[in-house]
Amino acid sequence: HVLAEARQRGFATEDGEVTPGFSSVAVAVLDHNGHPVASVALTHEGSIETEQMAEAAAVTARTLGRRLHGR
Repeated sequence: HVLAEARQRGFATEDGEVTPGFSSVAVAVLDHNGHPVASVALTHEGSIETEQMAEAAAVTARTLGRRLHGR
């Protein structure tokens, strides 16, 4: 259920589940076949602006994905 939601949104989140008082967002880095090979995660103290943090992580993930397959 959690994984399906993250796939649909394009990012995963957690709010204090790993470390109380900290929130995180993560985006997969995809290879040339669209398979996840790494991830970019951002962690912030307190509540986060999920959409803004997810977009920042996604920009970095796309850049890394392009570099992985030479584009």
